[in-house]
Amino acid sequence: MPMRERPVRWNRLVQRPVSVGLSFQRAKAQLLDKGVVMRSISNMCLLLALIMLSGCISFPPVKMEGLDAKTGAFVIDRTKPDSYPGFGLAQGNIYSCRAGIQHIGQKNLIPPKAIMFGALLSREKPEIVYHQVVLEQFDVYRNYRLRSLSGTRAMGGAIFTAVAGAADRKNNKELGLERFAIRSDPGDGRWKPDENQVGCDGRGEGEYYASEVNGGSDVIVIWLQFAIDGKPYSFRSAYQYNYDEAASLTGEDKIKEAIEMTITSIASKIVF
Repeated sequence: MPMRERPVRWNRLVQRPVSVGLSFQRAKAQLLDKGVVMRSISNMCLLLALIMLSGCISFPPVKMEGLDAKTGAFVIDRTKPDSYPGFGLAQGNIYSCRAGIQHIGQKNLIPPKAIMFGALLSREKPEIVYHQVVLEQFDVYRNYRLRSLSGTRAMGGAIFTAVAGAADRKNNKELGLERFAIRSDPGDGRWKPDENQVGCDGRGEGEYYASEVNGGSDVIVIWLQFAIDGKPYSFRSAYQYNYDEAASLTGEDKIKEAIEMTITSIASKIVF
């Protein structure tokens, strides 16, 4: 009587016979691989959750002392609500072009934007109170991107090292450049087609040109747009300072200096 052949088990996916023992080993290996993948996904989700939760991080308010709120009440406030992303999605996100750029929001300015603007402007130009002034934009940013990215080297990894290296190459190593600069009708803030800005290029936020800033500096960028008796004005200023000069880690004293210098400069350019 002829011997019957031993039946084989077929793999439906590849249509070839495999032994039961070998299939078990492969299945076990696949499950182990899936376990590694799932743990990686879990760790990534945890990291993202921590980043998202960090959006609630708050910074000290910038208080402009000695201003009389009544002197700024003549300004009509038509500024838009703050829309800058939270810390974990922007300032604290190493993968974002907004990393290392803090937006000083409405709740962090005391007194409020319109009152502060009007009080400082009337201090320099008292007759402004007899004119109709409509404030449309008053945005303040603190850009410490180059310093923050340079610090990521300690985190290790090719990505962080490459980003930090690129930041260092952008930084102007020369000293002696003017600390304060202001431009009227700045558009999106780009005027050098051959140079990328430190930040989100041409977005009209806290970015600046490294070639115009002394090495090792943080920069306060301010955007102001308003109308006086229907005549439009728009300005962008940049105030640079060495990090070690600030009285606090978040540089509130330097932000106040930048705001005062900006509005003082603007007052001299207003013609009725």
